[in-house]
Amino acid sequence: MNTLRLVCGTRTANFIVLLSATLVTVCESVAAPPSKPPPAPPAADIAYMSISNNAAGSRWFSAAVRGIAFDDAGQPYGDAEIWKAETRFTPAIAWDPDGRYVFWVQEVDRKGTRALMSAAPGTNPRVVFVFSSTGLRFGQASDALVSGPGRGSTPVVYFWGVMGTTNWGSLWVLDPFSASPQPQEVYLPDAPPPGEVGGSLQGLGLSPLGRQLVFGAYSVELGERAVVALPLVCNEVGTLPAASGPPQPMFPARYDADQAWIQSFDWSRDGRRLVVAMGRWVEAPGGAYVYDPELWVADLNYVAADGAEQISVASLTHVPSGAAVYPSWAPSVVTGSCDRLAFNRGGGIWLFDVPRQGFQASDCTFAVPGAIGGKATAALDWK
Repeated sequence: MNTLRLVCGTRTANFIVLLSATLVTVCESVAAPPSKPPPAPPAADIAYMSISNNAAGSRWFSAAVRGIAFDDAGQPYGDAEIWKAETRFTPAIAWDPDGRYVFWVQEVDRKGTRALMSAAPGTNPRVVFVFSSTGLRFGQASDALVSGPGRGSTPVVYFWGVMGTTNWGSLWVLDPFSASPQPQEVYLPDAPPPGEVGGSLQGLGLSPLGRQLVFGAYSVELGERAVVALPLVCNEVGTLPAASGPPQPMFPARYDADQAWIQSFDWSRDGRRLVVAMGRWVEAPGGAYVYDPELWVADLNYVAADGAEQISVASLTHVPSGAAVYPSWAPSVVTGSCDRLAFNRGGGIWLFDVPRQGFQASDCTFAVPGAIGGKATAALDWK
């Protein structure tokens, strides 16, 4: 009798060869391994654009949407890639009001065609709307995208768009979840005086109930660049929000005695604070000019009742954040004394606490800005 050994998966079995050539196989059965649960979607509280994946030697930047999460104690952890593309992204990103979906704009081919994209973490991105080089183009303004309440429980997306070959933008809105999203023009501002390039449209910020939209523009009333608020109305089911009047100036865009260039906004969840990044062009060694943005916080008199919002500016403070762009408020108060901001500085993500009225910087954890991560960060938004 001869005995052979045969590997069966990772186990072995004995084969007994009888003289009669009868082969008897003894193979121990192996239970199938338990199925693995599907991977959890990437955790993300702050979603941000990353351009860290650019291909060497190519002028086309492959880019990614990444996310940083926070634990129950408010400590950041992880910095995960959520989506990646081989084409360029624009520096604009926004969560929907409920923190379920992320919206961004990316180029979908090597011809510069751009599309508004949407996805929930853990799902594949989908194209919401394709912009056209001869029709409606996505605007070049910084922070040119924001999402907020629309009709019923469906969020809407606002953006700066440019029609055809014109160089002057207007404000548009669309329902990203309709069967065939079609942008609707909300507001077409007058062009600023000749030579007033700094008064071009910049940034977008939306109030908690979605009834006030702020941006930077040239204010005819003030005769200079300003932060203005456009009142919105959405009275009928099945209609998109529309302007209910002209924009009203909130405060001049000034950096000390100079007119400032506005970069981006964010409105706090409780409606009581508006942050704006704005700065000057300053001469650097060698004669070149560089943009020097910092943060201002407007404390607001804010009243919300019966679906309407009333606002006025109580105070405007230049906060000691240092260089900062794309500021975004934390969704809730970290402590009773301070409100927390995230912003982009030098391609990294930083946190900074702004004391509430009656408190001091010493009452805050991040009285001095602290870096928490970020990989070649562009735009960001805290859900």
